[in-house]
Amino acid sequence: MVQVGDFGSDFYSLAEDADLPPSWAGMPLRGIRANLDLAVEEGGTIHCGGPPTALPERCQEGFFLEPAVVSGLPPTARTASEEIFGPVVTVHPFDTEEEALAIAN
Repeated sequence: MVQVGDFGSDFYSLAEDADLPPSWAGMPLRGIRANLDLAVEEGGTIHCGGPPTALPERCQEGFFLEPAVVSGLPPTARTASEEIFGPVVTVHPFDTEEEALAIAN
């Protein structure tokens, strides 16, 4: 499990109990959340991730998002075909290597 968390005391490293730092600002975070909402509108299922459930008190107003895994989207969906600048991945089933390459490209 990936643990979102704060920066270390030097603000360049991560705190010892963290694997993933906060987003650098509110605008990108709002965009990532909007993309997750769009993924659901496009028929996707969010299996995990999104706003963290527990953060230290000093991080409550921070720009944190747990890594999200989304499935059920067609490869042509916006959230599957456009880059989301955050910890979000879409997964797609395939039967052959050729089909996997077609989806990836």
